[in-house]
Amino acid sequence: MGSIIEYVNEYHTSFKTCLSVLGETIEFGIRELTKQTMRELSRTERKERPWADQFERVSNPSGRLTLEIKTWGCSRRSWSDGKKQRIEGCLNAFIIECINTAVAKRTRDLKWAEDERIRQEEELRREKIARLRREEEERVQALMQNAANWQKSKQVREYIEAVKKEAIRENGEIVQGSEMDRWLKWANDQADRLDPLTESPPSILDEDEEDEDDFLY
Repeated sequence: MGSIIEYVNEYHTSFKTCLSVLGETIEFGIRELTKQTMRELSRTERKERPWADQFERVSNPSGRLTLEIKTWGCSRRSWSDGKKQRIEGCLNAFIIECINTAVAKRTRDLKWAEDERIRQEEELRREKIARLRREEEERVQALMQNAANWQKSKQVREYIEAVKKEAIRENGEIVQGSEMDRWLKWANDQADRLDPLTESPPSILDEDEEDEDDFLY
């Protein structure tokens, strides 16, 4: 079993110094505090920099070190040398805070992962509902179109029958191969093409333009 805390040197890849705590990477660092002082510019400096103020802020090494946790989520981020303590005496508190930060980081990452899972499931649910709605709308449209075409086919057949009766009344019969005979066959084919309950006969209207020559021959 590995230790709870392991040193991880990420210098070569990301220039970070890290600890592996409970499997989580915690970035930390040590830096020296600086002491700010004000320095008056010399006469020569003021001539060279007429835009500058009379004084400039200068950072000086203080000799005091600060130990920092740089990973987001810790309740305390730094421990510094002071009059009554040195950072060497804060290592236990630092380790405890690293563990707390690792637990908080893992908890946060698990929550983010769960939130993302829920978001993806909700997105899939919405997409499924949208797809089912589209499919249902298409089925309804197809139903209404088929019903309308079926009604049209009935009207066309009634009209064909009326034309046939009128032709027989005038001529006594319909000669096979005559213009009327050919028209009646063509008109019945159109009625069949409209009727969703009848197999549709082939028609040039069903052919693509590039296939029209093959249809004619």
